[in-house]
Amino acid sequence: SNLNDAAVNHIAQLIDIQEKLKLTVEELCSMVHELPVSKSFPIPPDRQADRRLYERLFDLKKLFGEKDSRTRELHQSTTFYHYSLNKNNPNDKTIDPKTPILLGGLGISETELLMLANLLEVSMPFNDDGNTTLTKENISLLYRHARLARALKLSVEDFIQSLHLNFAQNDLVVTKLEQIHQ
Repeated sequence: SNLNDAAVNHIAQLIDIQEKLKLTVEELCSMVHELPVSKSFPIPPDRQADRRLYERLFDLKKLFGEKDSRTRELHQSTTFYHYSLNKNNPNDKTIDPKTPILLGGLGISETELLMLANLLEVSMPFNDDGNTTLTKENISLLYRHARLARALKLSVEDFIQSLHLNFAQNDLVVTKLEQIHQ
């Protein structure tokens, strides 16, 4: 009884996107919101089968660390560093051990990560020391863009170029279904 025309239209758009881009339901969720997590999140579920997309793609314990070892509760944010974004020490070449975990979960290269960081600089700013805060929200945003590029059979570079060609400068971050359709 709560389904109105707007809700039905929204669901129809989601199904259309899912079919055209060949996305799973979990991947589709990340297109309009954040990556899905288990009911027990931020405590890892006891059964592997209960893990959702975010928990399957990323080693969250290595990425965020445990807040409470008794309950296995995970921190929900962490500092991430990339040496190439360090304006205060351009000679630093220290690689953050979280980089391979992030790249593996996103399924992109380090160069592509830096391209996405540039695209998402307002949503996910790096300070002059080359640090940003990783959260489920901004990892989901990174994932959305990386997954859309892959679904469209484009490199991240070509995907970003297509955003520039299709949208005004201030509308490059994909947050709406209309942008995905376009």
